[in-house]
Amino acid sequence: TTIYNGVSKIQMEKEYEGSADPNIFCYAGNIGHAQNMEILIRSFSLARKDECMKASKMHIVGDGAVLNDVKSLSIELGLDDCIKFFGALPKEEALKKMHESGCLLLPLKDAPAFRITVPSKVFDYMSMSRPILTDINGEGADILGRCEANEIIPSEDISKFSEGMIKIRKNWDNRFSLASLNREIVINYFTREKQVLELESILARSADSS
Repeated sequence: TTIYNGVSKIQMEKEYEGSADPNIFCYAGNIGHAQNMEILIRSFSLARKDECMKASKMHIVGDGAVLNDVKSLSIELGLDDCIKFFGALPKEEALKKMHESGCLLLPLKDAPAFRITVPSKVFDYMSMSRPILTDINGEGADILGRCEANEIIPSEDISKFSEGMIKIRKNWDNRFSLASLNREIVINYFTREKQVLELESILARSADSS
């Protein structure tokens, strides 16, 4: 049995002011080697060549080992005027930035270990009712695939990641409407409280059998 690191009911009940901006693509999380941030920046650079992406911006929330490399790459590609780095923020502020976004980005390098894990940001992202673009594999991809608003692409493919951004932006109204299902999935299956009850049930059955 798998117990997931879901989202608390308190977080799910939180209401945020403002509305989603379809031109903002947001990444929030660790900025390390595993997250493959280079592909994110290069894909965004490629996507902005499409007319529908001319006004698009990328917001990056977080810190990590490759942050300076990512900043340097954004300058090298001439994106420093449309990519904004917010650094590490308290959870509440990071969620607010995600809520202000039109699309949430979840890149991850392909590795056997990652295919059998579900990043906790999957559930944080889904709780925001936003379209999600990702190249993760395994169960994380299966969970995100339950909602048609999300776009799941092949791992580490710059052109496909770029095409995914364009596809979501061009069909944003429809994707945004469908994305409410992301939140419903979390509420129905992946709150922390539900996961704790499942864990308690497992432990109780284990105790009874012993």
